[in-house]
Amino acid sequence: MGKRPEPVHLPFSKGFETRPVEVLHELGVATSFFRESPFADIAHLWARFRYCGTLGTNQSRKLVLAHTPEDVVYHHKMTQSEQLGVGFALVIAKRLLARWYPEFRFQAIDAEVALKAGYIQRVGRVVPTKISKKRPDYFLVGHNARGTKVKIFVLECKGTHEDKTFLHGQLAKACVQVQTIEIGEKKPRSLMIASLLKRDGISSYVLDPPGEEDLWSGEEADVPELLDGEPGEATLTARQPTSNDLVADSPEQSAQHAVPAQDADTPRLDDLDGAKEPASAPEIVRIADSDRPWFLGVLARSAAASALIFAGDVADARRYTTPRQRSTHVPEGNEQELFPADDFRDPPPDTALSTYRLPNGATFEGRSYTAPLWGHKVLRVRCGLESTLYRQLREGKVARYWRLTRGITRRLGLGNGPSTSDHVISIGGAGTVMAIDIENQ
Repeated sequence: MGKRPEPVHLPFSKGFETRPVEVLHELGVATSFFRESPFADIAHLWARFRYCGTLGTNQSRKLVLAHTPEDVVYHHKMTQSEQLGVGFALVIAKRLLARWYPEFRFQAIDAEVALKAGYIQRVGRVVPTKISKKRPDYFLVGHNARGTKVKIFVLECKGTHEDKTFLHGQLAKACVQVQTIEIGEKKPRSLMIASLLKRDGISSYVLDPPGEEDLWSGEEADVPELLDGEPGEATLTARQPTSNDLVADSPEQSAQHAVPAQDADTPRLDDLDGAKEPASAPEIVRIADSDRPWFLGVLARSAAASALIFAGDVADARRYTTPRQRSTHVPEGNEQELFPADDFRDPPPDTALSTYRLPNGATFEGRSYTAPLWGHKVLRVRCGLESTLYRQLREGKVARYWRLTRGITRRLGLGNGPSTSDHVISIGGAGTVMAIDIENQ
């Protein structure tokens, strides 16, 4: 059965506004670690362009697919639903957590990348297998202004073009996936978000299994030592689930903010209980209580690396990953290097990042990508990182970077910049920026 989910009543009385550029922005940052081939940069570029025309709005200003699912070839449809499911889940999760914990700023870190930093007894290094696919997608890590309190959520993202029955099955699998991580003797709090992608509208369903949300707390003076130096290695443990893991959590353990949704279309828990789950229960990876500071360092530095890669600075990003995350040496011999060696040769001068200016005068460092359009026009996508934050990471100051992300969306333009029919800007909580323009050649 996995964790007993609780439907979440979203605290948005009239919903909330988002735009396709915000969804694409979240997806771009979240998938920046996919550097599986010499063509990784081209793959990232294609991912940023391919969905620009996928999302639109209807007459009610509701976000919809711009084309019917039948317009997409089956295997492309599956990729589209998975990737857009990630984008929508991150937008919703961050809005939700911002309401629950307004004093905290949350960032997403790829779960497999973070777990690669440790060595798992009996299992060895975390490598892509059928079992690893049963782990959650992301860790959402939030810190307060001084960095002295850190919270963690596990996030599983789902998306489908199919019907609600299929979506219910996805959520049932997610119930198993989010229980495969433990910190100390407890499982972290989780969010499971599944999006139903349709031409007449996009609906997302949120479930909130209970758990422990506090990762670390300490003194402000301790933060630079934890975040600015390489965290080293830790030995994780993996165990088979027991009967206690498969029993639903009691009502007393329900999360404080998880209240049943009032929407009649919300999946009922009975529906999820009857949905088909994976045939074999995945092993549970445990991070010891004593390794909480180590894990915080891994998560913070992995988030910094992700922001740098998104901006186009892969060489500096490498400094924020551990040797285990970078290594290709595994007994199975079937894992590719997270960062290919060619990414880290001294770059020629003309590959330095460019400086771009926002409408309010603020600047960000990044790269510009173009694709031809009809009518002698071009689509231009600029991706980067706010200049002050970029300098902090270039200098190895992760703790200061984390602190300065507080209020970054206000300083850069209240989260999303001004929009016109041919110009949109998205500002991320980590200081990342995506600007999309249609220009004349």
